Amino acid sequence: MITAWRTLHLEVEALTSPSPQAAQDALDIGPGRNFTNLTATTLEDTAAGGVSVPGGGSSIWAFIRPYDHPDANDWVGADVSADFHAADVYNVTASGPTSLTAALKLGAPDLLNGLSFQDILNRGYRLSDDSMASLTKDLDTTLAEHTNRYWTTALIGGFDSGLWTSLDPPDKPVPGRTTRTFSVVTGNTTTGNVVFQAGGQFYRKIRSWVFQETIRDLRAKPPLWLLPVLVPPAQITSSFNISRRVTAHEILHQLGLSHDGAIMCATVNMANNPLGETITPDQLKVLRFADQPTLVERDLCR
Repeated sequence: MITAWRTLHLEVEALTSPSPQAAQDALDIGPGRNFTNLTATTLEDTAAGGVSVPGGGSSIWAFIRPYDHPDANDWVGADVSADFHAADVYNVTASGPTSLTAALKLGAPDLLNGLSFQDILNRGYRLSDDSMASLTKDLDTTLAEHTNRYWTTALIGGFDSGLWTSLDPPDKPVPGRTTRTFSVVTGNTTTGNVVFQAGGQFYRKIRSWVFQETIRDLRAKPPLWLLPVLVPPAQITSSFNISRRVTAHEILHQLGLSHDGAIMCATVNMANNPLGETITPDQLKVLRFADQPTLVERDLCR
């Protein structure tokens, strides 16, 4: 028996911010603003001026941001806190253009924290559904099968996926579908624009993204529509497992594997299922016979 080893050279990159706190403040609503009314379960900000929009200008309403929160209830699932008791963080259950509704937690104070609105001097607040801390995590490639004579591909630690696939909010349907459809994208592999030569042929370099913030959202507040379709149902695995499995999943896409079982099925690799760390015999055969990085568009997991 002869064993032939191949090496896949991964160019591992990650999005970073030179000023994480400033970036976090730009992502959030509230820094530099004050609520205009507060009750036990609601927070209002009706002040003129709205919030800044990248590229200049501002939106009219405090809680409507055209580029990532364009609709009512787009902040559902976000965290909100009032600065005068900032350690208490509440889950947003409804949002309109100028108002939020928060869920109360057992044993925790309500938004007013025992005060009347008139007695509150510090009226700052923070509304957040993304965390820049997601970008501080290194990608874990230990589950990946390394394999060609000298392949080079790119693996990038990203932040969030698209507007309707990043779980902000967790139960927002994809537009334009004839049936009500939900989606989450934790990673993506595509053919990039960089061209390289190997064996007298030209190839476009393949690149994979792993969306760290979407993975954090997925584990922190799992969407209700996802839990029943997991295998097994309702048993979501840890954030650590999801991150390393998604990383391996996307690298295996680079080597020609498609969505056809085990780690290559999202409903398996997101679940508390040991198959989420394995490949099938057929997938192993594809890897052994691969002669160059190749993308295969096929989905047999649905």
